[in-house]
Amino acid sequence: EHLNRDSSHLTQAQAIFLDGHFVIEHTARNRSGRFFNFNGTAGVWRRETIEDAGGWQHDTLTEDLDLSYRAQLEGWRFVYLPFIMALGIGLCVNQAKAVLEALVGHETGFTRTPKMGISGRDRSWISKRYRAMTSLQPLLELALGAYLTSAIYFALDKGVWFSLPFLVLFQFGFFYVGVMSLLQGRLAILVRLLRRSSPTTAPAVE
Repeated sequence: EHLNRDSSHLTQAQAIFLDGHFVIEHTARNRSGRFFNFNGTAGVWRRETIEDAGGWQHDTLTEDLDLSYRAQLEGWRFVYLPFIMALGIGLCVNQAKAVLEALVGHETGFTRTPKMGISGRDRSWISKRYRAMTSLQPLLELALGAYLTSAIYFALDKGVWFSLPFLVLFQFGFFYVGVMSLLQGRLAILVRLLRRSSPTTAPAVE
């Protein structure tokens, strides 16, 4: 949702244009198998795709548009997922914390991604320590999810139907990120404890 849609007639017109571009045009082009331009915001590229298409070109004003069509001409296909926005909403607590720390001059690392510090040849997350478990951030995300659950109940009770899609989107995002943060951290700890407590059997010698 646009933050300043109703600020002026200009922002209202721009909001309509952007909604048509993303919600209608991108969805229609993707579902019909046609080319569509990859926008830089909230998108994920495969490194192989960028390299195969010739990499980023600096001599164009819209490098994301240029690269996206070169990649599609090479046979790569994009997928437009409008509802993935729920996961981005769930990360807003983490993002807000990072912004506030930057404003007060507190230098800190971004611990949400990667969650387990996976790198190199060891791709297993079981043996890794979950880096974000030392804070109360997952609990705050779950609390916001619970608050939005009560807001959904209020909207249902009062018949405010138009607000339900947005409330559910926020509720799902906060619950998903909070639950997965706790679940992956606790599961990794449990597996490590079970491995330590399991007896090791030495091979028999004949």
